[in-house]
Amino acid sequence: MPGVLLAIIVKLTVKEPPARQRASFSARWRADKRPTFWFVALGSAIASFVSYGVGQYLTSFMIRTHHMSLFEGATLVGVVLGLAAAVGTFTSGFLADRISKRHPTALSWLPALGFLIATPLYLISFLMPNIWLAMPVLSAAAMLHYFYLGPMYAVTQGVVEPRMRATAVAMLLFVVNLIGYGMGPPAIGALSDYLGPMGLGRPPPPRAPGGGERGGGGGGGGGGGAISGPHCAAGVEVGLRWSMMIGVCGYLLAALLFLISGRTLRRDWVA
Repeated sequence: MPGVLLAIIVKLTVKEPPARQRASFSARWRADKRPTFWFVALGSAIASFVSYGVGQYLTSFMIRTHHMSLFEGATLVGVVLGLAAAVGTFTSGFLADRISKRHPTALSWLPALGFLIATPLYLISFLMPNIWLAMPVLSAAAMLHYFYLGPMYAVTQGVVEPRMRATAVAMLLFVVNLIGYGMGPPAIGALSDYLGPMGLGRPPPPRAPGGGERGGGGGGGGGGGAISGPHCAAGVEVGLRWSMMIGVCGYLLAALLFLISGRTLRRDWVA
């Protein structure tokens, strides 16, 4: 509803600049087949796949691995990591604007650098036994992996003609959301369910004060079913941890695609 309201305000207050020439959708589609656009779109889609897939279960990870309450886990994920993501998004845009004047391909290698550094940081944070040691590393990883957002839109706008920019962004978001939103959480959840039996032989997680089990939070990857016993809780904890660790390795593929886009970025740039 806020989006609809804002759209009405924009329609009533912002004047559309006159179009010198309108292109058909097929013409726009052909123009958007520049390799730079598609490498960035696919790299961003994979990054989105990892971000939404792993992010969907971070609160469950806090509950199962670090025995936090639902409120504590959700607060850390929503506030601390949300702020880190916001800082990373702004910082990447600022740095890209400054660096690209001297290094035109910075829009490709800056996101790749963020992914390459963020991946081992995520792996380290997921293995740390103490949440207060893990959070600074996890926050740094979140900040760095969001280095791709600003350059993603900048490249999309820069490699197509002005009259095709809206269509290019629509195509970009279609690909990113279809793969990221649509496939990320189910894939990581399914992997968590598949890997869960790995931890069935482990000792059960410690009990919270008062005897309540705080290591659970649900069965399998989705956190929806009841846990039948402490050993099952240990199993789903291991499955979720390893599914998230495997998932964040997808950032390495996203980094590769952004680096490849740099080979054609200067040639395709028309902005």
